[in-house]
Amino acid sequence: MKTSRRLFASLVSLVFIFSVCFSAVSAASTGTVLYDVTWCPGTMVVNEKAVSMGETLYKKKFVKYLSSSWAKASFYTWGKSISVSGSVSAGVDAQVSTAVIASLGTSLQYTQTYQISVTIPANTKYYSKLGFASDFHRQFFRYTETVGGQTAYTYDGYVETPTRDNYLIVYYKY
Repeated sequence: MKTSRRLFASLVSLVFIFSVCFSAVSAASTGTVLYDVTWCPGTMVVNEKAVSMGETLYKKKFVKYLSSSWAKASFYTWGKSISVSGSVSAGVDAQVSTAVIASLGTSLQYTQTYQISVTIPANTKYYSKLGFASDFHRQFFRYTETVGGQTAYTYDGYVETPTRDNYLIVYYKY
């Protein structure tokens, strides 16, 4: 691949100050009930349940470039806030995804603020950009809705939330 997001030489992991509510990720083992609601419209009993189907940790997943153009720079300086957002698989009900995220003790978004400016060296032989990456926790679940004891609807989904591990990385174009 000619254009690579691979780290060439500079990877800086920093200590951050967090703003916006964020808790450590609580992994849910397979089979753990993440959401369970029962309600009775009239004489029927409806149960909605989301059960953990496993999890994955994505390391150093690219989030965005912090510099706008490719340049043969010798260094980059960064000292601003950066926001990171998670995601939810398509078709997942907002109430279910909110409950799953809450059961894990995580948040879909938070902002990191740097107290000081950080200078990161770059190799002037190659075009580069300063970028931001984060580790993400993806929790898979199976949602089932039963009406009167019969399964009416089932789907598999996931929520993906950023962890505390984030990186400023110089990405190179070879």
